[in-house]
Formats: sequence, structure tokens, C-alpha cells
Amino acid sequence: YQLIYLVALALIKFSILSFYTIISDKRCYRTAIYAMMAIVGVFTVIMVFVNAFECSKPSDAFNWEILLYGYGHCRNLHHVYFGQAGFNIGSDIIIICLPFPILAKLQMKRARRIALFGIFAVGIISILASILRLWALTLWAATWDAPYAGGPILLYTQVELNAAMISASFPALKALVTHTL
Repeated sequence: YQLIYLVALALIKFSILSFYTIISDKRCYRTAIYAMMAIVGVFTVIMVFVNAFECSKPSDAFNWEILLYGYGHCRNLHHVYFGQAGFNIGSDIIIICLPFPILAKLQMKRARRIALFGIFAVGIISILASILRLWALTLWAATWDAPYAGGPILLYTQVELNAAMISASFPALKALVTHTL
């Protein structure tokens, strides 16, 4: 699940950043987008390997005795999970803010501009879910009952991924809504 979460979130971010390349053809803007893609890509690859090889033998990661009783040689990844959460919150904020300078310069009516900013700002829901997930991680790290404390982490992870997918889909949904209405 940890690996799927990392890859899914990276693909959503790549999708949003790819869409941003359509918004403007300014060189500095595209450079910022490609730099963000590279940062997200490198971070995701590193974190996938860190999570995949958290145990000296990868099969130990799926052994319940090791998970429940601590037998075997698996690393404690609490600090890695906090780092992942912090990176995701920071990169989400940057990704949401990237189109705002371009959108502010568009010549359109004020109501339409506010609606456009609102569509892009829907990604804030994903950031809020990421912050709640970070809060749940702190509760999980402070308890001995990890399965019980892990429930909210999974919940906020799903909210984060689903909100990110919805916000990534909003620009494409505009044509559908306009055509239907």
C-alpha cells in the first residue's frame, strides 16, 4: 500500500503539471514545471526504494510476526513517513500556486477569474487531507497500538488521493459541464 500511494500521488502530480504546460508557453514557467516534475520524480523513486527495502529481506515486510512482535531486521521508518508527508504538503502547495501568476494576467471578467481560481484551489482539499494525515501519523508514532492508530492514516490517505484526482480532473470536466448545461 505504501508503494502504491507514492506512485499514485506522483502520477497525479505529473498529470497536473503536464496540464500546466498547456497554460503558458513562457520559458521560465515551463522550466519551473519541468523542475517540479523532476523533483517529484526523483523523490518518488527514492521513497519507493526506501519503502520497498525497509527490511533486510524484502519478504520480511510481509511477515506478521515481524510486524507484530518486532522480530527480524526491519528499519523503523517513522521519520521517513514524516518526511514524505512534509514533502507532499510542500510540493502540493507549490503545484497549486504555480498557475496563479499566469491566471492573474488573463483578460477576463472578474467573476470568471474568481471561478477559475476556485477550480485550481480545489486542490487545497488534498492539502488539508495531507495535513490531517500528518496529524494521524503523529498519533500513530506515539502509540503502541499501531493497527488501531493506523485507521485514520488510511482514511486521510484515501481522502488525499481522491481529492487530488478530483482536482486534477476539474479542468477537463469544464467542457463536460458546459456541454451538458
